[in-house]
Amino acid sequence: MCEIFTINDDNFRYITFFGAQISEILNEIDLLDNNHIENVSKRLSEIIVDDDLENDDKGALLKELYIGLTSVNVNRLKLYLSDLGISWGDENKQEEITEEQPLEKNKKVTEFEKFNNSLNSGISKANLIEIGITSFEKEKKSILYNNWSSEHSESKKNIKELIENDVETIKALTGEILKFNETPWSVCKEVIWFLEGKLDNPQIEDIYEIVNNHFQTIIRPDDIEKENYYIPSKLFTI
Repeated sequence: MCEIFTINDDNFRYITFFGAQISEILNEIDLLDNNHIENVSKRLSEIIVDDDLENDDKGALLKELYIGLTSVNVNRLKLYLSDLGISWGDENKQEEITEEQPLEKNKKVTEFEKFNNSLNSGISKANLIEIGITSFEKEKKSILYNNWSSEHSESKKNIKELIENDVETIKALTGEILKFNETPWSVCKEVIWFLEGKLDNPQIEDIYEIVNNHFQTIIRPDDIEKENYYIPSKLFTI
């Protein structure tokens, strides 16, 4: 699936996500079935050199692969890329962020990274949630988006783990829910994801009932519902 979808119409948005997934898959193949690792690595090198992948996206993909792959798999991929005319050196390695290297001095560090690296800093849980939510505002990316980048996804996951109950969930997401300009179901899907493990059985049953009633309305609407959604055919007359 990664081979099929890595090159797409929004490479800049998803390329780091696919890089992380491919790294994990390659490492697992190398552990479980070494007979196929050479063929898979060769196919990956061909994806990287594909003309439909812009240079910036190639760089982002290689950076993610360098971070995620084992050193053995990095060296193996280097050989296949070399055969295709690409020299992939250690300069692609992401610099480590340490306490001696303040985050604000690293220009490449995003607000998402700052938040993710602050989780073990001793900051209170409430303040961490606020910092996490604010990081999305500063990056001008909605927390309700999916797979914008690996850092975006990691921040979402960390906020989800920090939030303890349904009340905190709605409080944290209300601002973004009110201004999110997508279909209502997209919002519902993301809110339900954040609520996983935070609802009791009666609340879960209430949600099931609401969803069931919604489908009943769509499948078997009564006369009032039909009238509310009725559009005279003359509006479609050319």
